Amino acid sequence: MRQLRNVTALMLAVLMVVLAGCQGGGGNASTQAPQSTQAPSGSSAQTQAPASTEGGSQEQEPVTLSYTWWGNQVRAERTQAVIDMFIADHPYVTINPEFTYDYEELIKTRASAGAVPDVMQTDMYWIAEWAQKGLMIPLDPYVEEGIIDLTDCDAKTVDIGRYDGKLWALSMGNNARCMFYDATLLESLDLEISMEPTWDEFIEIGKTVYEKTGVQTCLCWQQVYAELMRNVIRGEGCEFFNEEQNALGFGYDEALKCYQLLYDMSKEDWTMDPAEYAAVSGVETQPVALGKAWNCFISSNMGVGLQAAIGEEHKVALCMYPVFADGQRQPCYVQASQLSCLGSSGTEASQRVAAEFLNYIVNDIDANKVLLMERGISMNTKVCEALANDLDPMTVEIADFMNYAAEHGSASPALDPGYCQQIYDLEADIRTEVLFGSKTPEAAAEEFVTEANKICAENAK
Repeated sequence: MRQLRNVTALMLAVLMVVLAGCQGGGGNASTQAPQSTQAPSGSSAQTQAPASTEGGSQEQEPVTLSYTWWGNQVRAERTQAVIDMFIADHPYVTINPEFTYDYEELIKTRASAGAVPDVMQTDMYWIAEWAQKGLMIPLDPYVEEGIIDLTDCDAKTVDIGRYDGKLWALSMGNNARCMFYDATLLESLDLEISMEPTWDEFIEIGKTVYEKTGVQTCLCWQQVYAELMRNVIRGEGCEFFNEEQNALGFGYDEALKCYQLLYDMSKEDWTMDPAEYAAVSGVETQPVALGKAWNCFISSNMGVGLQAAIGEEHKVALCMYPVFADGQRQPCYVQASQLSCLGSSGTEASQRVAAEFLNYIVNDIDANKVLLMERGISMNTKVCEALANDLDPMTVEIADFMNYAAEHGSASPALDPGYCQQIYDLEADIRTEVLFGSKTPEAAAEEFVTEANKICAENAK
């Protein structure tokens, strides 16, 4: 385990680099969560307090907020504790918390009923779409009024939440795509994986682990938003969308390289059957947490929950996604982890209190000493400084990785267009056909590039 050495410098360094390429980008909707819509274990489903303050201070009208997020049990427990702290200082406020795995479906259901949550977790893939659909409200008025204070926040990270000239969401932390692995298992087999592994190295380790233990290898098919394809095409020097966002930023050859890789590996005994992933509903049910695999492809901020799920007997470590040896660049980049925004369904009074709550999460030192950057490295420099000596070993490991990714990775891409989900759904369907052997890599690449470009052209401004 790396020692806690100059962690503040590590975290602050992350904030000052690689985001310069963003119009707004980053995010992690792929962060998985328990399939539950209950409040965290040991807490009530509704957190509330009396409608008036003590000591004769001015009574305020009661305000009820709804707050939704995706995550794991660790995140849920820490978030609930911060909710309790906030309402202790705001006794006229009631907050109804809810976390769930099928988060996107939850928001769609709320939107169709005209009642989106007052405070919502979001990410880069949804900002443009949610803004266009009127599901959230701009934060600029609250920043201008001083209700939301961004004085100590890295400006480039703040800009990630901007779309069409307005600030819609605030980063709850920075992270990066990565591969977690059971370091204890690899060490027991005298195996070691580099921080920037190649696919050849990954395949060799996967085969060796299986031959010696029967433990299989996870590929990248559990990821959403075409993350493996994004990794491959960025390694080829391309971006997912062109600059005008009216077409893909890559073509048939790059898509084929991705699908051929998956097709070839999925036929091997040492890789997991893609059907196994039907049961994955969060880090607690990842095959690596259950001892079925030695690795998983998630995001760096999920390491705290993953380590808790695996237990102390097995040490978790992380590295970058594997890359092709002949690639043009390291595709890994630092991005905003989950962002938070304010829903549009509430009253003016409730939206104002929701803005105060969002500000509390971003700026309050005591609150962040409870959250402990489980959602990612804070964009608030004072928070980073205050928490430097409070972080658990896994978070220190993540901060170290983030510093490496900031130094050795490439620039973050622009914010995805509002129609991107259609393309990611298309890619997921085609990828599934490849993995189950019902479509050849060549046919998959041709279909994806053709149909995705049609979607781009039909939706471009």
